[in-house]
Amino acid sequence: MGRNEPIIFMSRPLEFIASYLAKLRNGKEVNYGAMTYGSIRGSEEAHYIGLYAEVAIAHYYDAKLDYNIYKRGDNGIDLIIKNLPICVKATTYWRRPFLRVEVEHFKPECIYFCTAVDIENRLVRLVGWAKSQTVLSANTRTFVNNGPLNYVLEDFDLIEFTKQPLDVSIKTRKGDA
Repeated sequence: MGRNEPIIFMSRPLEFIASYLAKLRNGKEVNYGAMTYGSIRGSEEAHYIGLYAEVAIAHYYDAKLDYNIYKRGDNGIDLIIKNLPICVKATTYWRRPFLRVEVEHFKPECIYFCTAVDIENRLVRLVGWAKSQTVLSANTRTFVNNGPLNYVLEDFDLIEFTKQPLDVSIKTRKGDA
């Protein structure tokens, strides 16, 4: 954690928003099925972890959350920050976080944010981000039997966060365009 990795403390109101949105998103399971693999956590818990990170980033960047996408579905883009489509990925691996993007859900128009979530201590760590070109060139692997194939980037492969500006025009890692 020697890099510039902002840590966001999740207030109770922010936690409530994440919980509310997770319940809405999980309600779609009846029509569309769950997307969890293995038996580590249930669908609503998986949604909560992801939304915990989305809410934290929206708060950090003062971005708007779209409350309606959890009713009608979404196109895989989590947030818009400075006119850039953002896909937020959350992990509970605090010590050695990595970015994991399912190949089948990859969005070439997105910037990918990697976060580490510690719900017990109410923290979200902004680990780093990557352009879609970098994600697309990453190694792939599966994590559970019959699970999806994922692009995987280690924390040291990611670009450090800065609050202002979110500059995607500079080349800061090999493979970035």
